[in-house]
Amino acid sequence: MKLQASLSASVLLLFTPVSACAQAAEWVQSEYGFNVSFPTHATVCDAVSGDHKVGWFLPLEGDCNGATRRVIVLASYNAAFQTSPDAITDCKGARAKRGGVDLAFLGHRSATCLEHRPDGAILATVATQAWPQPAPSGDTGEDRAPWINYYAYLESTPSRLDEDMRTFRRVVETVKITSPAP
Repeated sequence: MKLQASLSASVLLLFTPVSACAQAAEWVQSEYGFNVSFPTHATVCDAVSGDHKVGWFLPLEGDCNGATRRVIVLASYNAAFQTSPDAITDCKGARAKRGGVDLAFLGHRSATCLEHRPDGAILATVATQAWPQPAPSGDTGEDRAPWINYYAYLESTPSRLDEDMRTFRRVVETVKITSPAP
């Protein structure tokens, strides 16, 4: 069964392998401003949109090119100018439960969704936003939409959900949102 992440703002992700880091488990994405730790000795793969790196994923089954279960952590610019984490979770339909995952990005109001898909796949989503949109000189920024959307996804199956959710929780709890690169 091939699972696909439901990503807001029509971000198309292609995945390329990155050699596992045996010593340090922290990965830094300075453009969008976040760090995440994956289990030491794990294979960690780049998540890219076109040829632009937006984050990483940890295959739980399969490899970088054919993971059927995985944890994904990524960010994107808020091109749709959404104003809340709830608006970016893409939690729709009768099989989706908003707030279905008791998890958040540390220090940030987060929205979650747990979706049971018709093909049997399960997608858990945690989303937040940070940093005001850059504005013309003199604008105070109080009414501007957040600049960056942050996401964590778990693609799983019913038989592996409990085990995969424990890994997902451990990874999401390590995400640190930092200042994005200027």
